[in-house]
Order: sequence, then structure tokens, then C-alpha cells
Amino acid sequence: MCKKCKGKHLENSAIKDVAVALTALESVTWQHRHALPGQSKMTKFQTREVQKTLSHGATLGLDYVARSLSALHRCAMSGKAKREIAEAAIRVRAHLSAEWIVSY
Repeated sequence: MCKKCKGKHLENSAIKDVAVALTALESVTWQHRHALPGQSKMTKFQTREVQKTLSHGATLGLDYVARSLSALHRCAMSGKAKREIAEAAIRVRAHLSAEWIVSY
């Protein structure tokens, strides 16, 4: 434990990755909420599920995030929605996990 911050910093690198990814995704979801019509192709449900997945991912880990985002990717109907979900997975580096089971 670090004496300066008294253990408040994240020591686990996987949790650090998810925390960094959450901040990156906050800007992505903000852009999605404030996008002009026709810019984002994810549905409201998909956007909400991506947000929930990433918020729970901070405690459940990167494998959970990869598994959940890959399931959303496989269920998405349009290619543009699949691409946006894959971009979210790439931003949080979930596509590098063994649980990311999407083939291109």
C-alpha cells in the first residue's frame, strides 16, 4: 500500500484498465446522448446496456465487460450498431480478453 494516498489508488492493473476505460466511455456516451439524429446507430437499450456493463465492470472485471459487450455485439441488428459496440470494446481494451468471442 502506498503511504502517500493511504491505499486509495488502484493497485490491480485490470481494475486500472477498467477505470481508464470508464472515463473514456463517459465521453463516448455523452457524445451519444448529445448526438444529432442519425449520428449514432445504437438503440437506447444498447446504449443503456453498454453504460451498465461499464459501470459494473469496475468491480466485476474486464472479463465481465468483454463477455457482456460481445453478447451485445452478436445481438445487434445493424452493422453500424455492431461497429459502435466493437469501438466501445476497443476503447476499454475488452477485445483483447479471451471472453471477447466475436469473430470478424
